[in-house]
Amino acid sequence: MSQRNFQNLSSMALRCNVLWRVNVSGDRMSTKSSAEAHRFDTEATTFYIPAEPGTDRMPLYRMFNGRDHMDSINVNESPHYQCELTLGYPWREHAGPRGTNVGHLKRLYNEATYDHALVSRVNEPLRGYRADFDMPVLGYPRLGGAKLLPISNGEIEIKSNEMAGGQVWEWHWNGRQFLETADFGRGIQSSLSIPMPSLADPAVSDPSLPTEGGGFSRQSVEPLHLQGSPVVNLHNEGFRQVSRAVPLEWQNHLFGCETDQIIAYPEFVIGKNLIFNDERTVHLSTEHRKRIVTYETVFYSPFEMDDVAIEIPTAYLKPDFNSFWRYDAENATLTRMPSHSEYRGAGGVILATQEPHDYAMGVYGSPPSMGGSVTYFNLLDFTNHGLPTVKWRAAYSLADGEPGTFGSGEHVFCTQIVTGTLVECGQHHGRVVSLRCALRRNCIAFEIRA
Repeated sequence: MSQRNFQNLSSMALRCNVLWRVNVSGDRMSTKSSAEAHRFDTEATTFYIPAEPGTDRMPLYRMFNGRDHMDSINVNESPHYQCELTLGYPWREHAGPRGTNVGHLKRLYNEATYDHALVSRVNEPLRGYRADFDMPVLGYPRLGGAKLLPISNGEIEIKSNEMAGGQVWEWHWNGRQFLETADFGRGIQSSLSIPMPSLADPAVSDPSLPTEGGGFSRQSVEPLHLQGSPVVNLHNEGFRQVSRAVPLEWQNHLFGCETDQIIAYPEFVIGKNLIFNDERTVHLSTEHRKRIVTYETVFYSPFEMDDVAIEIPTAYLKPDFNSFWRYDAENATLTRMPSHSEYRGAGGVILATQEPHDYAMGVYGSPPSMGGSVTYFNLLDFTNHGLPTVKWRAAYSLADGEPGTFGSGEHVFCTQIVTGTLVECGQHHGRVVSLRCALRRNCIAFEIRA
């Protein structure tokens, strides 16, 4: 465990309040309390805003006149309203985190009901309300439920969720959706693991987990109470999908974080480049190229770290993908594996449905010693723990005695994800037909063989 990592993370970890908008018998009110949000009709999560004051921030007050709640940055805005509580401390205009998708806090007003409401965008469909005031303060805007951006090559369709850091939320092939997404920690995404001293016992390591999709919610699995990572950008460029996000901490207790709060890392950026028809697979037939998606995990760190691992990426699949395999590219062998296992070397791991293995998904890469990105692969089964999901992981690691440091700046890690039947992901009549590695820097090129 590195004291340097602990000091760096602690200095940049930003404690934020979650703002929910609830409807209290026609009075729309903002709250930072999940208990209060559960007590009323929750309409939306509107913003994440810093929980503590700073020179670059202003307080946001919840005001009340006996009938209407109104959010304001001026405690004396109206003599008819009294301050109930401070909701948090949004950034002053022009003082928000650089390179991050922050937005103005927007207030609407309904002249017929004399009611105010806080929204993250003016065009939110609240009937009878009009724009009242764009406050000169900023927060991370939230948009409600899932908002998916699709991309397809005609064979595979992938949808990424803007509300969950831009992580891959759905993966469709041959009429089947592969991924399990009960919370924002699943789907396909990346997460860091950085050993930290436990608050209960500083001699014990308890890893910090900055996560692309979002933070852990102990209160609910309802969509409006899931805490997704703020998206920096999410867009398509032809047969390429790009996403970047500000990761949220999965282990909030490491920072003494209250249940209703999140820990964001505004200086970290984590995301992906999904690439169809990648030039690294140009030697394949069109049919086989369509089954392969290059997945580049992109991570930016403002400081150097050691003793760290990053998933590049991980995938949570539905529980019937319970046939576990590894592919050894150097020896061209496919081997059935236990449900909890690790593999090191060039090749990859596969999750498939049971015989006849009609559906399968594999992740492939080569180790850094061969110019690639993957230190190890894992196969994991959570169904015995009451969670309806199984998982594969490709990881880059400097932990477990691996030498070296993880430098500051941008890092790009390359793997390939292959979708098909197990025949197309491994063997046919006892012979390997696909995914023999041609080891190249930061990638695997594939050769389909009969």
